[in-house]
Amino acid sequence: MQSSSDMRAVISSPKTDIIFLRTSLTACLGRQMIIFAVYRSFSAKSEYMSEDKELSSRYQLIVEEWNKAEAAIKIAEQVNREIVIPSINELRYGGRRIIESLACDDLSKKISLLDDAHFDCCRARHDAIDAATSKIAADLDIAVKQLGPDIVLRYFPRVTELNKYLQSIRKKVTESRKDRHNRDNIYAVLQENNLENIADIFEEFKSNEDLMIQAAMQIEAERETMEAKLNAALVDQKDARRKADRNFWIGTAIGTLGVLVAIATLFVSVFS
Repeated sequence: MQSSSDMRAVISSPKTDIIFLRTSLTACLGRQMIIFAVYRSFSAKSEYMSEDKELSSRYQLIVEEWNKAEAAIKIAEQVNREIVIPSINELRYGGRRIIESLACDDLSKKISLLDDAHFDCCRARHDAIDAATSKIAADLDIAVKQLGPDIVLRYFPRVTELNKYLQSIRKKVTESRKDRHNRDNIYAVLQENNLENIADIFEEFKSNEDLMIQAAMQIEAERETMEAKLNAALVDQKDARRKADRNFWIGTAIGTLGVLVAIATLFVSVFS
């Protein structure tokens, strides 16, 4: 049985906090660059209005996808802060593409960079959903293996419900990998219908984690006590058996000696 600290989810370290803060600030900067780009696109009085409209529509798509990614990241962050760092990095990459597009004069290159930024936002959302559900599934699996299914079910009755949600999500994620053209729509459905609900249920699991650990440790202590008593009883039984065997052989030896003495006495009396 591991200690309670070993059974908990990983607690963020100062180093992790610094990485998280740095990536978060970088992603926030990327978001501000999107806002600036959209503002500049709409406010610029350019003779190439069709180009401005085309760029503006792409900026708007990025804003929408960025907002969806941020929402997914916030939910995933409730599960565990560390797992969202890859998603934040994807937003950082998207912000970088936006900055590069603002400095680019070639329209086709600018559009390509904005498409890349949009794709980075999509990946950020997908990564957040995958990371959150994988973390929840892994923590449940560890709890069942280390604490026992009976204890988990006793203190967290919704474990079966949560597992059903996770199985449904895994099935849909598998479908999305086969149907890449519809992948974003599948993840959108997952985020809207499942992710937040799963995170809320998982919060219940975490709130009962201490009780589950304490119960498991108590059961383990009782088991060790019973084993110690059983071992002591076995030792006493072996000692009693050895003593009985020893007494038997001593009694047998004394009896045999008595018979021999009696025979010798009879022999002496007969021939004397």
